[in-house]
Amino acid sequence: MPCSDCGSLLCVSKTDSKSLFCPDCNGYRVESQPVLDAKINWFLKDHVTPRSINHLLTQYSKQSLTYKLLHRVNYISNQFFSGAETPLPLDEFGYIAYLIKRVYEIENSEFGNETLSQDSPDLDETLTTVQEYYTKLVSRLERVQNQFTVCVRDPEEFTGRMQNFLTDYDRYQSEYGLCNDRCTNSVGGIKDEYEDFSYVYDEIRQTDGVETGTAETPREFAGAWYPVIQQLRFIAGSDTRIGTTYKTRFPEGVTVFDIRAFLNELDDRISLEHMAHVQHNSAVMPFRPEVVDECGHEVFGAQWPEVKDYVVMSDNNLDAHPFLFEMTFDLPYQTPQGGSVTVPTTNVYYPRYYAQLLKFQVFPLLQNNTGESNGHTLLSNVAGDNGTIRERNLYEFLTEQDIKCYHSAEITTKNPNEIDLLCVFEDRILFIEVKYRFPPLQINEADGVAELNQYFNRVIFNEVPPDSDRKGKGPFPEKVASWRELDSGDTFTSQASRDDMNREDQTIPDRWHDRDVDMFVVSNVVPSFITKQDVRFLTDIEFYQYIKNDDDSVLYSVSEN
Repeated sequence: MPCSDCGSLLCVSKTDSKSLFCPDCNGYRVESQPVLDAKINWFLKDHVTPRSINHLLTQYSKQSLTYKLLHRVNYISNQFFSGAETPLPLDEFGYIAYLIKRVYEIENSEFGNETLSQDSPDLDETLTTVQEYYTKLVSRLERVQNQFTVCVRDPEEFTGRMQNFLTDYDRYQSEYGLCNDRCTNSVGGIKDEYEDFSYVYDEIRQTDGVETGTAETPREFAGAWYPVIQQLRFIAGSDTRIGTTYKTRFPEGVTVFDIRAFLNELDDRISLEHMAHVQHNSAVMPFRPEVVDECGHEVFGAQWPEVKDYVVMSDNNLDAHPFLFEMTFDLPYQTPQGGSVTVPTTNVYYPRYYAQLLKFQVFPLLQNNTGESNGHTLLSNVAGDNGTIRERNLYEFLTEQDIKCYHSAEITTKNPNEIDLLCVFEDRILFIEVKYRFPPLQINEADGVAELNQYFNRVIFNEVPPDSDRKGKGPFPEKVASWRELDSGDTFTSQASRDDMNREDQTIPDRWHDRDVDMFVVSNVVPSFITKQDVRFLTDIEFYQYIKNDDDSVLYSVSEN
């Protein structure tokens, strides 16, 4: 949380990446936000212009360029489906779709004739440069605008000139930026810690819902595929440009099962030989438009002409969700007389694995109109309904580590002061609240972080804005204080099995008052404040590493001014 003395955002130390400090109180010359915004706007408008990016793209033929980008994003998606021990690259997955949409926005006459290798999904140096312009340079500047990065004037190098913007400042990650990164790592995983992420994803976050292949209602689908849907929704909300590509809201009658059936119809039109090529090389399948129409009519009937505008992107339909991509190009044709002419040809490209992933990403935007709530509401309900299950998963993990743990510990029925997880060690006691929730859409902006902070302030500390009618439970520190007032030999109850009605009597152990106390909140996302009122906030992956590996490095601290 901001500095208690001056209210400035705390920053991560460059000498100790687990320590936060206040740059203002430590005498740093922090640049004002209006000055930074002005310099960034100038830099993006006049120094690195959209025209210069377009120039790099248009050296290629439009067909070759579009196929290459589709091949790449299809390859990434195929890797995800194949169970490769690597996270989905969030930036690349999101931005390639944005680049494809941008290609469609450029006039056909501006493109050149240079072709790209169609066999490999790897991007060449030029396309990598274009992609990294967004994923590294622009996103880095936007982190400054969103207060995720704090810029400090370099006392020796600072010139104040616009053109020296990139070299005038030392950059420090703010508590907002740290919050964003911790949430991103928790939702999407990072390569160096993917084994830990996989365990948490598969064991601690798993629920007792229906199997993924047997879901028959949107509610069951939300429960079965919740982790994947959450991850893809997080990508779509991680950047404004990405969001504009992935925000299509479908007609009310369309369900995720309709989309799945439509994609299955397309799969059925692929020969076994071509499907083997698709599976092995992540090749993107071209269809004749009339074949796509046949599949659409088969699933959506008379509604297909309307739904088509939502699933087939083209030069004249840039607002479609990026499932399919229509493209017209000139195809060389040999005449019977031995001459050569070009014939306008239209294909609809189907990046199979990418489209299959998108049916999960688009789920929160579907209205369903089947007597159930919309996708977003269903997912929020799933997040709440599965809270107790995940508490139990964490309980079982802790007991597997030979830790004396109690699940849903209550003092009395009338005065429960319920603690989700109570862990008793030889020298300390852990009081743990488990609070899983759906990440806010604007997690890449200060408003999204503020929403997270507000949520945890409400559910942990019972703090609500004056104009809010929402009330919190708690406050957590007061519940813990009630437990500390108990004496050795006093009794309480805890949940004995996955049946929350099955409870057992327990006894407060000896030396209850001699043990140190730690309070934790464990969640899939965390607020920007590291600790508050002695309560520490950890993602479930950080908590897993803290317990399993006895790893104190996941615990951040705040330096005294």
